[in-house]
Amino acid sequence: MNDVYVEWLVPGKNSPAAGLIRVAAYAVTAMLLIGGLMGILLLFVPGIIMLAVDYFCLPMLSVEYEYLFCAGELQIDRIFSKEKRKKAKNYELAKMEVFAPEGSSKLDQFNNVSTRNVDFTSGDTSKTRYVMIIHNGDAKERVLLEPGEEMLKALRMSYPSKVTI
Repeated sequence: MNDVYVEWLVPGKNSPAAGLIRVAAYAVTAMLLIGGLMGILLLFVPGIIMLAVDYFCLPMLSVEYEYLFCAGELQIDRIFSKEKRKKAKNYELAKMEVFAPEGSSKLDQFNNVSTRNVDFTSGDTSKTRYVMIIHNGDAKERVLLEPGEEMLKALRMSYPSKVTI
């Protein structure tokens, strides 16, 4: 079988706000735990709670996306803090209507159509973003992506009438 297999990693954009949130959360946690250990026991329990919040929530500030195109499917995974991987979405590309650069005239016919917007990009506006309109269940989705050249070529080869580069 001659299936095309392409992976593409979209690194997340590092925002200064995320760094400030991390520093502030760690500082508050440290102050609460130190205060709790120094004898103010009322601060120890909030310190433990903040420690759990830091452990579970702060990794979500750093998100990368991995696109995997294989056998007519596009699988998108979220990677939190370069450690934890979660499956975000799986699209059957046979249900795709169009795949074109953002702002392309091919997308004009979908401007007044009710779609659900899904963003799997780094958030960096200087990079070229592509829009995929696809049927997913009962609704249409407008999916924002940042594929690489190799993935664009593979998509174009597999779906020449639907993909515009």
